[in-house]
Amino acid sequence: AIDPTDPLLVWRAVQMCSGREAPARCLSRDWERQLIAVDGENSESWIQIAANRYAEGDVDSALMALRRASTAAESRAYWPETVEMIERGLAASSDFTFPERANMAFGFAAAIPSSYYDHYVMCKDQSQKDSEWAYACLAYGELVEARGKEEMSVSHARSMQWGALDASGEKKRAE
Repeated sequence: AIDPTDPLLVWRAVQMCSGREAPARCLSRDWERQLIAVDGENSESWIQIAANRYAEGDVDSALMALRRASTAAESRAYWPETVEMIERGLAASSDFTFPERANMAFGFAAAIPSSYYDHYVMCKDQSQKDSEWAYACLAYGELVEARGKEEMSVSHARSMQWGALDASGEKKRAE
């Protein structure tokens, strides 16, 4: 509500409203629409929407979002921005030194649940059933490996590629 055009804040709202632990009162579709409006060229925005649709049982919409994720112009998971946001919050509300705030900010950011496992399972499961899924997951993984800014994202992208190739029976490429 403070700044609905800040991609980091909208990204975090979508993250908080996704998954099994999401509060029932979350307006996840509204947050997703806002995320696409402010960060629609980010592969991570689209893969999260794909995972959300998949969790709802809407496999066709999930595949459409995954295809969009695999053609996005950039890939940002907002890790450094999240750490900075937490550190700034601690600076405004505590008397901790900068090294203490930075250390805590990394810890708090790392404690925020990631959707990486859900993305991986979605791709692995669907790649076993449908080659279109396998190719879309592979393309997404290749894009994030090439354009990802955080090591965690790049590592996840490699796992996604391996999972898609392995599930679709391309053992040699998976190796």
